[in-house]
Amino acid sequence: KEKKVLLLRSEIASNELVEILKQANAEVEDISIYTAVMQKNETSYMEEKIRNDEIDWLTFASPSAVRGFFESFSVDIINSSRIRVASVGPVTSKELERMVVKIDVTASEHTFDGLLDAIEQAYLTK
Repeated sequence: KEKKVLLLRSEIASNELVEILKQANAEVEDISIYTAVMQKNETSYMEEKIRNDEIDWLTFASPSAVRGFFESFSVDIINSSRIRVASVGPVTSKELERMVVKIDVTASEHTFDGLLDAIEQAYLTK
């Protein structure tokens, strides 16, 4: 029996989930209900903190967060610092890799709790 799925998600989301659902013989109605809008802010304060090694971790919970962050910050500033980078999951890590950002941990459970667990585990195995 064909399943009907109403998929409510971001306008900029990838089609990966839609394709997986269709391969599972689901009839998918894909509806965009929001979008992420990038906002530029003053970055000198944070750049100084990064250069002075005052920030231990950067966490990224979505590919759009990666793109938004690196519209304001140079990849070189991050890669040349001692700051560590944590990703919520493989899709976000793929975007970081595409931008050639070093990744220290990727959460195995793709939630905020999983992200925190991955960072904690990095400290315990250090």
